[in-house]
Amino acid sequence: MPFLLARVSAKAIAERSLSWVVRGAGPWTAIDPVDLDAAMIEGVFEMYARVYGRIDDSLNVAHADGLFEFDRWILVEGAGGRLIGFVLAKTTPFGLKVGLTASDGSVRGREAIKAFHRRVYREMGVYGEVSDALELVVAGRAPRVSARVARLVLHPKLIHPEADGYHYGRDIARVGRRTKLMIGNPVLPSA
Repeated sequence: MPFLLARVSAKAIAERSLSWVVRGAGPWTAIDPVDLDAAMIEGVFEMYARVYGRIDDSLNVAHADGLFEFDRWILVEGAGGRLIGFVLAKTTPFGLKVGLTASDGSVRGREAIKAFHRRVYREMGVYGEVSDALELVVAGRAPRVSARVARLVLHPKLIHPEADGYHYGRDIARVGRRTKLMIGNPVLPSA
């Protein structure tokens, strides 16, 4: 899969259809990751470390190089092209899995990332795993995926379904056991 980068405004996230996220067209640009600006990569990593560091003492991605596990980068830009948020996703056999997202903490950045999450999971082929805080942001706006289906999508990772049939516990590298909920529309192979 090619590495794709999209630079979009906060306004575009809130107002435009997000169907482009699953297609390779629109604002996507194919790029060799080695051609990315080192300051931009550090900016994304610093934003990630600051936001996720408030949630967990250990970061799943320990160094900026680990961000390249994700082959779809959406950079949300504010005035003057300043980075105010990002979304990192990766292509999988089940579609596009949204992985890491964060904002710079500004009102515009936070709202853009929330708008993205509230809208993108309606698209066929887009899914993600969320914890409690993000689950509240998307409540009623994103389809919930059963733990049974999540087990298929996440295989060979082991999950431990909870009684509600949707939430599950799973071990996350460098972080430990966390309760998750899969949301969105993963594409399952035909039986």
